[in-house]
Parts: sequence; C-alpha cells; structure tokens
Amino acid sequence: MPHASVNGISLYYEEAGQGDAIVFAHEFSDDCRSFAGQVAHFAPRYRCVAYNARGFAPSEAPEALDAYSQERSVEDMAGLMRHLGIETAHVVGISMGSMTTLHFGLRHPEMARSLVICGNGPGDTARAKARFEAEIEEFIADIESRGWARVAEDYGLTDDRQAAP
Repeated sequence: MPHASVNGISLYYEEAGQGDAIVFAHEFSDDCRSFAGQVAHFAPRYRCVAYNARGFAPSEAPEALDAYSQERSVEDMAGLMRHLGIETAHVVGISMGSMTTLHFGLRHPEMARSLVICGNGPGDTARAKARFEAEIEEFIADIESRGWARVAEDYGLTDDRQAAP
C-alpha cells in the first residue's frame, strides 16, 4: 500500500496513468475508492492520484482534535503533491474534498491547473448553515449512540447514496 509522509502523518494514496496530473479529494462519507470510475476513465491520458484524507483509514488518524482543520487538509494535499513530484494538477473534490479543493486553489494557485468543485457545502445563508449544523449534530449523536458501523451501514442505504437504476 503506497503511503506518503506528509505534514507529520502518513497519507494513503492510489495512483494510475501518466501525463498531466489529476488529484482527487473525497467526500466525508467515502474515501479514494469513490473515484475508481473517474480514475479508470482518465488514467489512459492522465496521471491520476486519489488519496484518503487524514483520519480516513488506511491514512493516519491523529487523536488530537487540533490535528484536523481546513488548513491542514489543504497543506496535506499540497504536501502529497510535492511528495509525488507533481508541480501542477487538475484538482477535483466532492463535498468535504471540494472545500479542500477550493481552499487549495486559493492558497496554492500556482499548483492548480484547474479546480472541479462539486457539492460544496451548505450554502451561505444563516438558515442553511443552521440546518447543516443541526444535521451534523444529529449525525454525531447517532454515531455516539448506535456506533459507527451501524450508522455507516444505514447511511449507505439513503436515497442520495443509491445508484440510479
């Protein structure tokens, strides 16, 4: 399993293809495997790198809460690219990964050839933010009461997680 030592932690990544790079950043409820279809499609023409963010096995999961932040996510992406010798990349993110992608583009524009930002958060209104925060609190309470394994099993059965027929 390929791992890179980045910013004091070990990040797991998968790589395929050659050429200009595409770096894929996953959403909260998934990992680098969610990009398998995109990697298969683009690998004949591009160097594709998909990685698991810190806290997503088999990447390292620091226990300290301050080990997690948007800034750390951005610097993990930049550090992984440097580790792999990638000077510039097309960067693709979905949901949680889209926030990393957006902030990566703002912080390291010289490293981003393009940004693809999908499902980028709860919106900018106070009502949308409050609704999103309430959903996250409910999700955390569910994990704490039923355990992560049971919540993850049910989460995969929701309408927005099922493939269209």
